Amino acid sequence: MMDQNVNVADTPFTGDFEEDIEIAKRLIAAHPKVNLRQLMTIADDRKHSESARIASIYTLGFTDDHGISKTILARLAHDPAESHDIRDHAAEALGYLTSR
Repeated sequence: MMDQNVNVADTPFTGDFEEDIEIAKRLIAAHPKVNLRQLMTIADDRKHSESARIASIYTLGFTDDHGISKTILARLAHDPAESHDIRDHAAEALGYLTSR
């Protein structure tokens, strides 16, 4: 199982899309020490900014070696109540996970 030493809360998302993607890149570089459960919680929770959710989804696509986030990503990708951007990023992350 993955070593989950990197606490996502230690690298808080800002709500600015470009900054949040840069944070996501740092989290990806920290793999396999990223706390995937925290990322899944952020991705799935609408109280977080859309950019934080997208950055979490993006990170999951590159760090989830065991595919534990597939269920959440699939639901987000097909949920018509989610924004187009959330659905697109979730579908892309899911596609990347399933292609590895």
